[in-house]
Amino acid sequence: MKRQGSEGILDKIKDMNPEDQLAYWQKHTEALRKRQQTKRRDNLNAGLIAVDSPTVSFPTQTKTFDCVRMKRAGNQKIFEIIKDMTLEEELAYWQEATEKLRRQQQAVRRHNLVSGN
Repeated sequence: MKRQGSEGILDKIKDMNPEDQLAYWQKHTEALRKRQQTKRRDNLNAGLIAVDSPTVSFPTQTKTFDCVRMKRAGNQKIFEIIKDMTLEEELAYWQEATEKLRRQQQAVRRHNLVSGN
């Protein structure tokens, strides 16, 4: 159903020049935005959206989100390493890193099998 609708729109605008296509999409985007605002307003008035939701506070002294910080730092480190590489060098880097990770995982599996963990 959705596909038929989009095909109908594409058939409708295919003969338009680019300026008319732009105007068409701007008009429909604005209409969609207004419908969404009206729906949100109606939902607010009906009490379906909680406006005064309680504030969620996260403890600042704990290290709850260290994993996120570590991931971002790791990503930043990788981007610094590969930013000046050519495509072939980057491919070689990723293949080497993947192989290194595979070896580490196999070593952990072997250790766990031997130690019974």
